[in-house]
Amino acid sequence: MNTFGFSYNDSHLVPVCLYAIGEEVHTANYFWSGNNLPDINTVLFQYTLSGAGILEYENERHHLGPGDAFLVKIPSDHTYYLPETSTSWRFIYITLSGEFALNIINTLAENQCVLSVHPKSRVINQLKYTLSLAKRGQLHAVFQASKESYVFLMELMNTLTTLEKPNVPFVIQQALDVIHTQFHEDLDLSILHQASGLSMYHFSRLFKHYTKKTPIDYLTSLRMQQAMELLANTTLPIADIAHKVGYKNGNYFAKVFKKQNNLAPSIYRAEKQAFHERTRTFH
Repeated sequence: MNTFGFSYNDSHLVPVCLYAIGEEVHTANYFWSGNNLPDINTVLFQYTLSGAGILEYENERHHLGPGDAFLVKIPSDHTYYLPETSTSWRFIYITLSGEFALNIINTLAENQCVLSVHPKSRVINQLKYTLSLAKRGQLHAVFQASKESYVFLMELMNTLTTLEKPNVPFVIQQALDVIHTQFHEDLDLSILHQASGLSMYHFSRLFKHYTKKTPIDYLTSLRMQQAMELLANTTLPIADIAHKVGYKNGNYFAKVFKKQNNLAPSIYRAEKQAFHERTRTFH
C-alpha cells in the first residue's frame, strides 16, 4: 500500500486542501462506513484499478469494477467494502478538505455519486500524478498540494460535464442484485428476466448495454471468481465447490472452468497452493 496523510498549519489560507491520497489493494476483511470515519468535512474520490468492490449509498447498491469511481462526502450515509464474491479490490483515492471542495462536490454529486472514467482520462492522470508527487515527498508545502488538488477538481468537473449519467435502470440493478446474492442457486436467463416486465430479448440487450456482458456471461464470470477463491483457499472437494457456486454437476463445472480459465480446476488449485507454499517459505 502507498497511503499518505497530510496536515498543514496554513490550510486556512487555501480554498482546497489535500487531506490524504493513496493506492491500496485489499483481498479480505475490507469495510468502511461513511458515518464512522475520522475524516470530518472531507470529500473522497475513489477509483477502481482492478478487482471489484461495492458502494452502498442512500439505500442503493453499486457494483464497482475497473474504471468505476465514486464520489462521496464524509460523513454521509454510505458504506464501501470488498464483497465475498470478489477476491481483491485495488484502487487509487484522494481525500480533500476545504469549503471550495465541499461546494464543488455538492454540485458534482447532486445527482451522481458513481461514474465510469477512462483510465487514460485527464482526471485520472492528474490523480496519479498527484500521488507520484506524494511518493517523492514533494507535497509538504500547502500551496503546492492545494494547486494539485484544485487541478484535480477542475479536471473532475470537466470530465463529468462530458459523461453520460450512468444511471442503471432499476430492472437491471434488480437482476444484478439477484445474481450477486443467489449465484449459488440454479439461476438461468428466464429467472433473471421474469421480474423485469420486459421481453427476454429486450432485457438481454439492456443488460449487456449497461454491464458489457450478457446476463449468463456475467453470472458465469461471478461464479468463476468465487470458485477460484475457494480452490485457492480451501481444501473442499471440487464437486462441493461446484455446488457452492451454482453447478449441480461437477463435471460440467470443470468443463466451464477450463473454458473460462484455460486450466482444469485441479491444476489451478495445485498452482495456487504451490505459490502460497513458496510465499510462506520466503517469509
